[in-house]
Amino acid sequence: MMKKYMPPEVVQALKRSGRWQEARNEEVPVIGELGQLSLCFALALAVVMSVCGLMGTCPSGQIARKTASSAAMGMLVFVALAFGALVYAFVVSDFSVLLVADHSHTLKPLVL
Repeated sequence: MMKKYMPPEVVQALKRSGRWQEARNEEVPVIGELGQLSLCFALALAVVMSVCGLMGTCPSGQIARKTASSAAMGMLVFVALAFGALVYAFVVSDFSVLLVADHSHTLKPLVL
């Protein structure tokens, strides 16, 4: 757990509303790093998938073809996990993620 980063404008707005003390003591899980780590795993699986896919073109490359297929499924899981982490960061307004800090604010409504 680490402290939540808040831009100076948000800090000033919280101080004016009287909610600064409770917002300052909040701790958030490290969701941004989890998404980044899952994208790194997806990249590694993409490299494995491409190498095994090229090796699978040989007539004796049955194992390489099966490995490339499994790597594709693993890559799907890790990319979906990274997307879920990004969506969660937008929902809870985790401003430690740069994309969320640039394109969101705490007053934006959650539209379902």
